[in-house]
Amino acid sequence: MWYGFSYAAADGKLMLIRDADDLVPSLGSVKIKTPADRLQYMTGIYGDRCYMIDLNELLKKKNIKFPPPMQLLIVKTTIIDDMGEIIPGEAPKFIRHL
Repeated sequence: MWYGFSYAAADGKLMLIRDADDLVPSLGSVKIKTPADRLQYMTGIYGDRCYMIDLNELLKKKNIKFPPPMQLLIVKTTIIDDMGEIIPGEAPKFIRHL
C-alpha cells in the first residue's frame, strides 16, 4: 500500500511510499533509497548493459574503459543535494543546468 503521490514519469510508476516516518521513492513496488537500489532496478530491466559512475569520476578521468556490453550509462551526483542544503530556495533553478 502506498501513501503520498505518484508522478507522471517512469511510465507512471514513480511514487512516494510511507515507510515508518519517512517517504521513500519507489518505482512500482520497488523502493529506491540509494543509487545502488537504482542500479539494481535498472539491471533488472536491462541486464549487464547498465553501468553507473559518479559525475566527478567521469569528469576527472580520461579514456574511461566501460564494459563492452554497456549501452546505458547512469551518472550520479550529489550536486542537487548539496545545493538544497546550502541554498534551498535556489536549488530548483540549478537542476536544469546539470
